[in-house]
Amino acid sequence: MSGELAVAFLVSREGIEQVELTEPWRAVEQVGATPRLLSPEPGKVQAYRHLEPADTFAVDEVADDADPAAFAALVLPGGVANGDLLRWQEPAREFVPASWPPADRSRSSATAAGSSST
Repeated sequence: MSGELAVAFLVSREGIEQVELTEPWRAVEQVGATPRLLSPEPGKVQAYRHLEPADTFAVDEVADDADPAAFAALVLPGGVANGDLLRWQEPAREFVPASWPPADRSRSSATAAGSSST
């Protein structure tokens, strides 16, 4: 993955709204970056269309094994349960703070946190 602009999509095993995964994924690909599907568990994840099961997607990398520094951005797709499930899974809780702020974005994270330094 070295030299590539990679974007981590962190999802739980289920509860992901399919369009909230696939549309940002497509946008990342359209700008020439490489999306990678991360989850606290290996295997496949189940997406939904509202409350109905939709497609499944293969996990590219388990969150515990992923290096947050290898990613330029982090996407947390929405869905009925995705965010709620992720916050209860330790690998997800550890990956998110480790992935922000990327080294070259430390100024924007300070601004987002309310810092008045310019």
